[in-house]
Amino acid sequence: MVDNNTSLITLEIAMSRLNWYIGVSIVASAISVIAIVISFISSRNQLKANHDWNRRSFTTQQLKDFITRLSSIRDELDRLTTPTITTECVDGKMIETTKNEVIKNDEGKFINFTDRLLLYKNLTSDEVHKWVCKGSPTSSSGYEKTAVGDGKPCKTTNNGEIIVNNLLEFISIYEQIAIGLLNKVFDEKIICDTLKSPIKGNYEFYKEYIQHRRDKHQDDNFAESFKQMYIKFWGEALTGDERKKTEG
Repeated sequence: MVDNNTSLITLEIAMSRLNWYIGVSIVASAISVIAIVISFISSRNQLKANHDWNRRSFTTQQLKDFITRLSSIRDELDRLTTPTITTECVDGKMIETTKNEVIKNDEGKFINFTDRLLLYKNLTSDEVHKWVCKGSPTSSSGYEKTAVGDGKPCKTTNNGEIIVNNLLEFISIYEQIAIGLLNKVFDEKIICDTLKSPIKGNYEFYKEYIQHRRDKHQDDNFAESFKQMYIKFWGEALTGDERKKTEG
């Protein structure tokens, strides 16, 4: 009888120890799972932080390059449109000649491109025609055409062709910025902090000319991303047949 009691006591002790080991194992497993979850979350947050930092760094570097290019284009447009007086010898006489008389203000004075921009008026297609196209007294449009028909493109002067190319490149840079922003390649806050006001000023300045390129040059989607970036930051109302407002 004593042996039976001893066996029961021994069995109870063994069961107690087993339960204790099982409890410890469960706790250890739970701690391990928690540690794995914490490690996963930490790694994910670290990857996200690294990704965000890399995107911000990439955006900052790209913006530096874009701003340098925009500044260079502005300088070139000023060079092409700043009136300069030169002295030339014609038939043995020294005659003063003024070049680059392209852009006039409302008072009829010739100015350069930056001065024109600072007048805070939208750029019109008629203005650009006057700056860059070859005049023709025999054409109903007042400009020489590349082929017969008023609907054909105008011929440009030598400097006029360069001016147009610079205008298009300027708009194209903002289009590249917009594509990077809308596709989340660029960091939105950095774009906003750096270029929100210039985006507004430049889009509104070029808006009518952009529409002219769409209507008259068969480029239906010209500067569309630039437009959507402007809408994203400044909330321009759209008509029903245009693309819906870009989501934030």
